[in-house]
Amino acid sequence: MKKVEEKDTSQIQTELLLKYKKCFASPEGAAVLSDMIRNHHLASSTVYFDRGGNSSPYLLYYNEGARNVVLRILTVLEKTPEDILKMQSDAIGGDSGGYFR
Repeated sequence: MKKVEEKDTSQIQTELLLKYKKCFASPEGAAVLSDMIRNHHLASSTVYFDRGGNSSPYLLYYNEGARNVVLRILTVLEKTPEDILKMQSDAIGGDSGGYFR
């Protein structure tokens, strides 16, 4: 039998969603999210080539992991593709014409 104090999974998820929204709705949270968008490959390739033209699969995995953290946050915040494009543009400093560095 379920204990009275225990929360069900949907209640826990709802509370967590509200915490995400509260965190990233604040000016500080918005600044952090903008920094994450700019610096964690949301708008750029996750493949890195050194001067010799070599790439590392391990660096690719690392960069993809960082990118996926940002995508998870945006998904939890229920951002639309249009919202994300606007956020990317704002994060890099203005209109990018649909192409991001």
